[in-house]
Amino acid sequence: RLTNGLEESLTEFLRMKYRMMVSVKDPQKVRAYLTSLLASSDTPQEKAMVTYGLALLEAKELNFDQALSHLAEVRQFFPHRNFIDIDTGVINIDSGQYEKGYEILEKAYQTDPTNLYTAYHLARAYEKKGELNNAEALYNKIIKELPEYSQVYFDLGRIKAETKNTGESNYYLGKYYMYEGKFQLARVYLAKAKNDSSVSEQMRQESGELLALIEELEK
Repeated sequence: RLTNGLEESLTEFLRMKYRMMVSVKDPQKVRAYLTSLLASSDTPQEKAMVTYGLALLEAKELNFDQALSHLAEVRQFFPHRNFIDIDTGVINIDSGQYEKGYEILEKAYQTDPTNLYTAYHLARAYEKKGELNNAEALYNKIIKELPEYSQVYFDLGRIKAETKNTGESNYYLGKYYMYEGKFQLARVYLAKAKNDSSVSEQMRQESGELLALIEELEK
């Protein structure tokens, strides 16, 4: 039997492995691989983690009830592991169960406020519930910790557009497209932000600096 430390490390490795696999590989091939692996797994831990992989796959293919059913099975083996609750909350949000997802993720975030994955999806839950100020605060926290995570700039741009703050929306969308390597679109939005008097001096200045950086990168 593995020691607790080794079990923890193996669980985390398999969690990331299956998450990456589901994210980038052909779903049909992943399903065949996981189904075969489930049949041949030797230990309860292995079976639980393969079932976790199947839960992620079902969620990706929008089979939310099946995904939640799989996660409930995994929870029986890992009754006190935070990642099961977090993924359950995320799937509830993705399936339109915003209040239920919020309750789960808010509790998980209180348990570990350093987890940026939880913070991001809790921000999504706030946004879905119409609590845009709370969503924006969490998105900004994520940017401070992980400024290269481009999706958050898109999310902030969307919030600013919803609140009719077009200038700041252009600023965030410009940063999003820049980080995504879509320089032509980035230039359009950053130029608008740079020349918009409703935008703060700091944002206008940074927009100009980013435009200069794009020009340098394109040489």
